[in-house]
Amino acid sequence: DAEGNPFWTGHKRPPTPIKFSPEDPLHIDYVLAAANLRAHVYGLKGSRDRKFVKTEACKAKLSEFRPDKGKKVAKTDEEMKTMMEEELHGLDQKLESLKSALPKPSSLTGYRLTPLEFEKDDSTNFHIDFITACSNLRAANYKIKPASKHQTKQIAGKIIPAIATTTALVAGLVCLEVYKLVQEMPIEAYSNTYANLAIAHVTGSEPMPPAKNAVELKGGKKFEFSLWDRMEVRLGPDATLQQLKDYFEEQYGLEIVMLSYGKALLFSQYGFMAKKKNKIRLKLSMPELVETVAKVKVDRAAAFLMFEAMVTTVEGDDVDIPSVRFWMTPCS
Repeated sequence: DAEGNPFWTGHKRPPTPIKFSPEDPLHIDYVLAAANLRAHVYGLKGSRDRKFVKTEACKAKLSEFRPDKGKKVAKTDEEMKTMMEEELHGLDQKLESLKSALPKPSSLTGYRLTPLEFEKDDSTNFHIDFITACSNLRAANYKIKPASKHQTKQIAGKIIPAIATTTALVAGLVCLEVYKLVQEMPIEAYSNTYANLAIAHVTGSEPMPPAKNAVELKGGKKFEFSLWDRMEVRLGPDATLQQLKDYFEEQYGLEIVMLSYGKALLFSQYGFMAKKKNKIRLKLSMPELVETVAKVKVDRAAAFLMFEAMVTTVEGDDVDIPSVRFWMTPCS
Protein backbone atom coordinates (compact mmCIF):
# COMPACT_ATOMS: atom_id res chain seq x y z
CA ASP A 1 0.00 0.00 0.00
CA ALA A 2 1.00 3.70 0.15
CA GLU A 3 2.83 3.10 3.45
CA GLY A 4 4.86 0.21 2.04
CA ASN A 5 2.99 -2.57 3.88
CA PRO A 6 2.28 -5.88 2.06
CA PHE A 7 -1.21 -5.95 0.53
CA TRP A 8 -2.02 -9.57 1.41
CA THR A 9 -1.92 -9.29 5.18
CA GLY A 10 -4.37 -9.71 8.05
CA HIS A 11 -7.87 -10.70 6.94
CA LYS A 12 -7.01 -10.34 3.23
CA ARG A 13 -6.81 -13.79 1.70
CA PRO A 14 -4.56 -14.06 -1.41
CA PRO A 15 -6.04 -15.95 -4.38
CA THR A 16 -4.44 -19.14 -5.65
CA PRO A 17 -4.25 -19.66 -9.44
CA ILE A 18 -6.07 -22.72 -10.76
CA LYS A 19 -4.50 -24.80 -13.52
CA PHE A 20 -7.02 -26.49 -15.81
CA SER A 21 -7.30 -30.23 -15.29
CA PRO A 22 -9.60 -32.42 -17.39
CA GLU A 23 -9.69 -34.84 -14.44
CA ASP A 24 -11.32 -32.25 -12.18
CA PRO A 25 -15.15 -32.53 -12.43
CA LEU A 26 -15.58 -28.85 -11.51
CA HIS A 27 -13.45 -27.75 -14.47
CA ILE A 28 -15.47 -29.90 -16.86
CA ASP A 29 -18.71 -28.60 -15.30
CA TYR A 30 -17.65 -25.04 -16.15
CA VAL A 31 -16.58 -25.82 -19.74
CA LEU A 32 -19.74 -27.88 -20.37
CA ALA A 33 -22.10 -25.18 -19.05
CA ALA A 34 -20.28 -22.27 -20.73
CA ALA A 35 -20.08 -24.05 -24.10
CA ASN A 36 -23.78 -24.94 -24.04
CA LEU A 37 -24.86 -21.40 -23.12
CA ARG A 38 -22.76 -20.03 -25.98
CA ALA A 39 -24.23 -22.62 -28.35
CA HIS A 40 -27.78 -21.60 -27.36
CA VAL A 41 -26.99 -17.94 -28.09
CA TYR A 42 -25.85 -18.84 -31.62
CA GLY A 43 -28.73 -21.26 -32.23
CA LEU A 44 -26.47 -24.31 -32.23
CA LYS A 45 -27.22 -27.71 -30.78
CA GLY A 46 -25.44 -28.27 -27.48
CA SER A 47 -24.11 -31.47 -25.95
CA ARG A 48 -24.26 -33.12 -22.53
CA ASP A 49 -21.56 -35.65 -23.39
CA ARG A 50 -18.97 -35.05 -20.66
CA LYS A 51 -16.54 -37.48 -22.29
CA PHE A 52 -16.68 -35.54 -25.57
CA VAL A 53 -16.24 -32.19 -23.77
CA LYS A 54 -13.31 -33.60 -21.81
CA THR A 55 -11.63 -34.83 -25.00
CA GLU A 56 -12.11 -31.52 -26.83
CA ALA A 57 -10.98 -29.48 -23.82
CA CYS A 58 -7.73 -31.43 -23.72
CA LYS A 59 -7.01 -30.31 -27.29
CA ALA A 60 -7.17 -26.62 -26.38
CA LYS A 61 -3.80 -24.92 -26.08
CA LEU A 62 -3.85 -22.41 -23.25
CA SER A 63 -1.24 -19.68 -23.28
CA GLU A 64 0.60 -19.04 -20.05
CA PHE A 65 -0.67 -16.06 -18.09
CA ARG A 66 1.74 -13.15 -18.12
CA PRO A 67 0.96 -9.97 -16.15
CA ASP A 68 0.62 -6.81 -18.21
CA LYS A 69 3.82 -4.87 -17.50
CA GLY A 70 2.15 -1.60 -18.45
CA LYS A 71 -0.77 -2.15 -16.07
CA LYS A 72 -0.68 0.10 -13.02
CA VAL A 73 -2.44 -0.84 -9.75
CA ALA A 74 -3.81 2.04 -7.67
CA LYS A 75 -2.41 2.18 -4.13
CA THR A 76 -4.76 4.87 -2.77
CA ASP A 77 -8.36 5.98 -3.36
CA GLU A 78 -7.04 9.24 -4.83
CA GLU A 79 -4.85 7.35 -7.27
CA MET A 80 -7.80 5.13 -8.20
CA LYS A 81 -9.92 8.23 -8.88
CA THR A 82 -7.20 9.69 -11.11
CA MET A 83 -6.88 6.42 -13.07
CA MET A 84 -10.65 6.26 -13.58
CA GLU A 85 -10.68 9.83 -14.87
CA GLU A 86 -7.90 8.95 -17.32
CA GLU A 87 -9.92 5.97 -18.59
CA LEU A 88 -13.00 8.15 -19.07
CA HIS A 89 -11.00 10.76 -20.98
CA GLY A 90 -11.71 10.36 -24.67
CA LEU A 91 -14.39 7.73 -24.00
CA ASP A 92 -16.67 9.15 -26.71
CA GLN A 93 -13.89 8.77 -29.29
CA LYS A 94 -13.22 5.19 -28.15
CA LEU A 95 -16.92 4.31 -28.43
CA GLU A 96 -17.11 5.80 -31.91
CA SER A 97 -14.02 3.81 -32.90
CA LEU A 98 -15.63 0.60 -31.65
CA LYS A 99 -18.86 1.40 -33.47
CA SER A 100 -17.00 1.97 -36.74
CA ALA A 101 -15.25 -1.39 -36.31
CA LEU A 102 -18.57 -3.25 -36.19
CA PRO A 103 -19.63 -5.03 -39.40
CA LYS A 104 -22.34 -3.40 -41.48
CA PRO A 105 -25.89 -4.69 -40.83
CA SER A 106 -26.15 -5.73 -44.49
CA SER A 107 -23.29 -8.18 -43.99
CA LEU A 108 -25.19 -9.95 -41.20
CA THR A 109 -28.32 -10.81 -43.15
CA GLY A 110 -29.77 -14.05 -41.84
CA TYR A 111 -27.42 -14.02 -38.85
CA ARG A 112 -29.40 -14.18 -35.62
CA LEU A 113 -28.38 -14.24 -31.96
CA THR A 114 -30.76 -15.40 -29.25
CA PRO A 115 -30.61 -13.61 -25.89
CA LEU A 116 -30.87 -15.94 -22.90
CA GLU A 117 -33.28 -15.05 -20.10
CA PHE A 118 -32.25 -16.36 -16.69
CA GLU A 119 -34.45 -19.16 -15.41
CA LYS A 120 -33.40 -20.95 -12.24
CA ASP A 121 -36.13 -23.60 -12.28
CA ASP A 122 -35.18 -25.21 -15.60
CA SER A 123 -32.65 -27.94 -14.87
CA THR A 124 -31.83 -28.41 -18.56
CA ASN A 125 -30.81 -24.87 -19.54
CA PHE A 126 -27.36 -24.86 -17.82
CA HIS A 127 -28.06 -21.52 -16.08
CA ILE A 128 -27.65 -22.75 -12.51
CA ASP A 129 -24.92 -25.15 -13.68
CA PHE A 130 -22.89 -22.22 -15.02
CA ILE A 131 -23.38 -20.04 -11.91
CA THR A 132 -22.48 -22.96 -9.63
CA ALA A 133 -19.32 -23.77 -11.58
CA CYS A 134 -18.23 -20.10 -11.74
CA SER A 135 -18.80 -19.41 -8.05
CA ASN A 136 -17.10 -22.63 -6.98
CA LEU A 137 -14.06 -21.92 -9.15
CA ARG A 138 -13.77 -18.52 -7.48
CA ALA A 139 -14.23 -20.20 -4.10
CA ALA A 140 -11.35 -22.51 -4.99
CA ASN A 141 -9.20 -19.46 -5.79
CA TYR A 142 -9.68 -18.21 -2.25
CA LYS A 143 -9.89 -21.60 -0.50
CA ILE A 144 -13.54 -21.03 0.43
CA LYS A 145 -15.98 -23.88 0.97
CA PRO A 146 -17.85 -24.58 -2.30
CA ALA A 147 -21.66 -24.44 -2.58
CA SER A 148 -23.89 -27.15 -3.94
CA LYS A 149 -26.13 -26.66 -6.94
CA HIS A 150 -29.15 -26.56 -4.63
CA GLN A 151 -27.57 -23.86 -2.43
CA THR A 152 -26.67 -21.79 -5.50
CA LYS A 153 -30.24 -22.05 -6.75
CA GLN A 154 -31.56 -20.80 -3.42
CA ILE A 155 -29.18 -17.80 -3.38
CA ALA A 156 -29.91 -16.89 -7.01
CA GLY A 157 -33.64 -17.14 -6.34
CA LYS A 158 -33.36 -14.52 -3.61
CA ILE A 159 -31.08 -12.11 -5.52
CA ILE A 160 -33.03 -11.76 -8.78
CA PRO A 161 -36.39 -10.59 -7.28
CA ALA A 162 -34.56 -8.20 -4.93
CA ILE A 163 -32.69 -6.60 -7.82
CA ALA A 164 -35.83 -6.33 -9.96
CA THR A 165 -37.90 -4.82 -7.13
CA THR A 166 -35.26 -2.29 -6.09
CA THR A 167 -34.60 -1.31 -9.70
CA ALA A 168 -38.32 -0.73 -10.31
CA LEU A 169 -38.58 1.42 -7.18
CA VAL A 170 -35.51 3.51 -8.02
CA ALA A 171 -36.61 3.94 -11.66
CA GLY A 172 -40.02 5.18 -10.49
CA LEU A 173 -38.49 7.66 -8.03
CA VAL A 174 -36.09 8.96 -10.68
CA CYS A 175 -38.98 9.51 -13.12
CA LEU A 176 -40.86 11.53 -10.48
CA GLU A 177 -37.86 13.85 -10.13
CA VAL A 178 -37.56 14.15 -13.93
CA TYR A 179 -41.18 15.37 -14.13
CA LYS A 180 -40.29 18.13 -11.63
CA LEU A 181 -37.20 19.03 -13.65
CA VAL A 182 -39.20 19.31 -16.89
CA GLN A 183 -41.72 21.57 -15.16
CA GLU A 184 -38.86 23.72 -13.75
CA MET A 185 -40.22 23.41 -10.24
CA PRO A 186 -38.41 25.07 -7.29
CA ILE A 187 -35.84 23.08 -5.34
CA GLU A 188 -38.30 22.65 -2.44
CA ALA A 189 -40.36 20.34 -4.67
CA TYR A 190 -37.52 17.85 -5.16
CA SER A 191 -36.74 14.98 -2.86
CA ASN A 192 -33.77 12.82 -1.88
CA THR A 193 -35.14 9.37 -1.12
CA TYR A 194 -33.56 6.65 1.00
CA ALA A 195 -35.03 3.17 0.65
CA ASN A 196 -34.23 -0.10 2.43
CA LEU A 197 -36.59 -2.81 1.25
CA ALA A 198 -35.12 -5.32 3.70
CA ILE A 199 -36.82 -3.48 6.57
CA ALA A 200 -39.61 -1.86 4.52
CA HIS A 201 -38.26 1.63 5.16
CA VAL A 202 -38.59 4.56 2.75
CA THR A 203 -37.89 8.15 3.73
CA GLY A 204 -37.45 11.40 1.83
CA SER A 205 -35.58 14.63 2.53
CA GLU A 206 -35.40 18.03 0.91
CA PRO A 207 -32.12 18.49 -1.01
CA MET A 208 -29.82 21.40 -0.31
CA PRO A 209 -29.03 23.79 -3.16
CA PRO A 210 -25.46 23.52 -4.49
CA ALA A 211 -22.83 25.87 -3.07
CA LYS A 212 -22.27 28.89 -5.29
CA ASN A 213 -19.23 31.02 -6.03
CA ALA A 214 -19.51 34.62 -7.16
CA VAL A 215 -17.01 36.59 -9.24
CA GLU A 216 -17.09 40.15 -10.53
CA LEU A 217 -16.71 40.49 -14.28
CA LYS A 218 -16.28 43.33 -16.73
CA GLY A 219 -18.44 46.34 -15.98
CA GLY A 220 -19.10 45.27 -12.38
CA LYS A 221 -21.38 42.45 -13.51
CA LYS A 222 -21.56 39.58 -11.01
CA PHE A 223 -21.38 35.99 -12.21
CA GLU A 224 -22.62 33.24 -9.86
CA PHE A 225 -21.92 29.61 -10.58
CA SER A 226 -22.11 26.22 -8.91
CA LEU A 227 -20.53 22.83 -9.51
CA TRP A 228 -23.12 22.17 -12.23
CA ASP A 229 -22.59 25.38 -14.24
CA ARG A 230 -20.34 25.89 -17.26
CA MET A 231 -18.96 28.87 -19.19
CA GLU A 232 -20.78 28.46 -22.50
CA VAL A 233 -18.78 29.47 -25.57
CA ARG A 234 -20.39 29.36 -29.03
CA LEU A 235 -17.81 30.53 -31.54
CA GLY A 236 -18.14 27.66 -33.98
CA PRO A 237 -15.82 24.68 -34.60
CA ASP A 238 -13.31 26.73 -36.60
CA ALA A 239 -12.63 29.28 -33.86
CA THR A 240 -8.94 29.54 -32.97
CA LEU A 241 -7.30 29.73 -29.56
CA GLN A 242 -6.63 33.44 -30.21
CA GLN A 243 -10.32 34.02 -30.88
CA LEU A 244 -11.21 32.21 -27.67
CA LYS A 245 -8.81 34.44 -25.70
CA ASP A 246 -10.23 37.56 -27.39
CA TYR A 247 -13.78 36.41 -26.59
CA PHE A 248 -13.01 36.10 -22.87
CA GLU A 249 -11.38 39.54 -22.78
CA GLU A 250 -14.22 41.24 -24.65
CA GLN A 251 -17.14 39.45 -22.94
CA TYR A 252 -15.87 39.09 -19.39
CA GLY A 253 -12.77 41.24 -19.07
CA LEU A 254 -10.77 38.11 -18.23
CA GLU A 255 -7.45 36.94 -19.66
CA ILE A 256 -6.81 33.22 -20.17
CA VAL A 257 -3.35 32.49 -18.79
CA MET A 258 -3.61 28.70 -18.86
CA LEU A 259 -5.90 26.30 -20.73
CA SER A 260 -6.04 22.53 -20.46
CA TYR A 261 -7.94 19.62 -21.99
CA GLY A 262 -7.96 16.65 -19.64
CA LYS A 263 -4.35 16.36 -18.50
CA ALA A 264 -2.93 18.07 -21.59
CA LEU A 265 -1.79 21.68 -21.14
CA LEU A 266 -2.88 23.42 -24.34
CA PHE A 267 -1.74 26.94 -23.50
CA SER A 268 0.31 28.69 -20.86
CA GLN A 269 1.84 32.12 -20.92
CA TYR A 270 4.36 31.02 -18.31
CA GLY A 271 7.45 28.89 -18.58
CA PHE A 272 10.40 28.29 -20.87
CA MET A 273 9.65 28.19 -24.61
CA ALA A 274 6.04 29.32 -23.95
CA LYS A 275 6.29 32.22 -26.39
CA LYS A 276 7.50 30.07 -29.28
CA LYS A 277 4.87 27.36 -28.74
CA ASN A 278 2.04 29.82 -28.23
CA LYS A 279 2.80 31.64 -31.47
CA ILE A 280 1.90 28.44 -33.31
CA ARG A 281 -0.92 27.28 -31.06
CA LEU A 282 -2.82 30.58 -31.04
CA LYS A 283 -3.46 30.16 -34.78
CA LEU A 284 -4.89 26.63 -34.49
CA SER A 285 -8.61 25.92 -34.29
CA MET A 286 -9.68 24.42 -30.96
CA PRO A 287 -10.19 20.88 -32.36
CA GLU A 288 -6.80 21.06 -34.10
CA LEU A 289 -5.18 22.31 -30.90
CA VAL A 290 -6.56 19.38 -28.91
CA GLU A 291 -5.41 16.87 -31.54
CA THR A 292 -1.95 18.44 -31.77
CA VAL A 293 -1.20 18.73 -28.06
CA ALA A 294 -3.35 16.06 -26.38
CA LYS A 295 -2.65 13.51 -29.15
CA VAL A 296 -6.29 12.39 -29.32
CA LYS A 297 -8.63 12.23 -32.29
CA VAL A 298 -11.45 14.76 -31.96
CA ASP A 299 -14.81 13.64 -33.29
CA ARG A 300 -15.96 16.60 -35.39
CA ALA A 301 -19.55 15.41 -34.95
CA ALA A 302 -19.32 15.80 -31.15
CA ALA A 303 -21.50 18.52 -29.65
CA PHE A 304 -18.78 20.19 -27.58
CA LEU A 305 -15.32 20.07 -26.01
CA MET A 306 -14.66 20.67 -22.32
CA PHE A 307 -11.74 22.84 -21.17
CA GLU A 308 -10.36 24.00 -17.84
CA ALA A 309 -9.13 27.59 -17.83
CA MET A 310 -7.08 29.67 -15.41
CA VAL A 311 -7.94 33.34 -15.83
CA THR A 312 -7.02 36.71 -14.37
CA THR A 313 -8.55 40.16 -14.40
CA VAL A 314 -6.90 43.03 -16.27
CA GLU A 315 -5.32 43.96 -12.93
CA GLY A 316 -3.74 40.50 -12.73
CA ASP A 317 -5.94 39.06 -9.96
CA ASP A 318 -6.77 35.35 -10.18
CA VAL A 319 -10.45 34.51 -10.75
CA ASP A 320 -12.15 31.14 -10.31
CA ILE A 321 -14.47 30.15 -13.13
CA PRO A 322 -16.29 26.89 -13.96
CA SER A 323 -15.26 24.55 -16.78
CA VAL A 324 -15.50 26.00 -20.30
CA ARG A 325 -17.92 24.26 -22.64
CA PHE A 326 -16.77 25.00 -26.19
CA TRP A 327 -19.65 24.14 -28.53
CA MET A 328 -18.63 22.46 -31.78
CA THR A 329 -21.98 23.04 -33.41
CA PRO A 330 -21.94 25.97 -35.85
CA CYS A 331 -23.17 29.32 -34.59
CA SER A 332 -26.75 30.06 -35.58
